[in-house]
Amino acid sequence: MLPHLRRGDLVVVRRSSTYRVGDVVAYHSELLHRVVLHRIVAIEDGRYTFKGDNNTWLDPERPTARAIIGKRWSQLPQAGHLTGFLHDPLIAAALAVLLALAWGLGGARAAEGLEGQ
Repeated sequence: MLPHLRRGDLVVVRRSSTYRVGDVVAYHSELLHRVVLHRIVAIEDGRYTFKGDNNTWLDPERPTARAIIGKRWSQLPQAGHLTGFLHDPLIAAALAVLLALAWGLGGARAAEGLEGQ
């Protein structure tokens, strides 16, 4: 999706009631068995034609709206590299513990505030 998106960018998609030509969407590719983020270049008979911005070819499959996850809502340059760390079980566990502690401490402070009233 160069030049608009680069490897490592984090893209947030959001479900929409309509998808139009020009929208960048994520869809489930049955051919690749993964999620693909490409631009809609045509819609015909309820089937979508996709193409990567940097590709010279159209995607070979023509999925229906059921395969679409959502369209680009926001993007954070290079933030996708950070998500790679979550694949390390030790880092994911440490993050989960930190979040649980932060949530627990926040709940305890809120309860203390209610008792003082």
